[in-house]
Amino acid sequence: MTANFVYKWTDEDVEKLIHARIEHRAAFSGRRNAAAHGWEIVLKDIGLEGVVTPLRAGKKWENLKTHYKELKQPPTGQGTESGEATAGSWKWYPLMDEALGGRPSIQPPVLVASAWGGHSPAAAVAEPAAGPERQELGPGPSKRRREDPVLEFLKKEAEKAEERARREEQREERLLSLLKKIVDKM
Repeated sequence: MTANFVYKWTDEDVEKLIHARIEHRAAFSGRRNAAAHGWEIVLKDIGLEGVVTPLRAGKKWENLKTHYKELKQPPTGQGTESGEATAGSWKWYPLMDEALGGRPSIQPPVLVASAWGGHSPAAAVAEPAAGPERQELGPGPSKRRREDPVLEFLKKEAEKAEERARREEQREERLLSLLKKIVDKM
């Protein structure tokens, strides 16, 4: 008869787990069963092979990752009066930031800013001109206003569709002309 044994993670084990997960990052490729194999490698590396299952190690990692993400971007309007952990107080935050901080899933690239031509509207508002020579925001009288990139794209696609329809119509006319010539020769 085997007793059910649930391993309790020590701080030292959690630290080893995070370091080993960083070191063996390549083993977690996203392919089928890669994570289970990756956790086997990590558990062997930290000396918990046979004590903790790969599934349990994966669950521990997911919990750490979820907590890190919550602290990285906390919900607005909530204080920390009740003593919950913050990015500055959670002991695993620096290690988890090292492991996950630069990943696109944590800090996605800003794609909208490119639509402003290198100038964000927030910067224009945040740094207004000082003194009586204050200028109004917006394009000057000699500057041509840039169209919305999405609108430009849609216009180009509509032009392409019209051109395809025109070419298709020309092909149909040539085909009908050829068929008429064949019928006339019969």
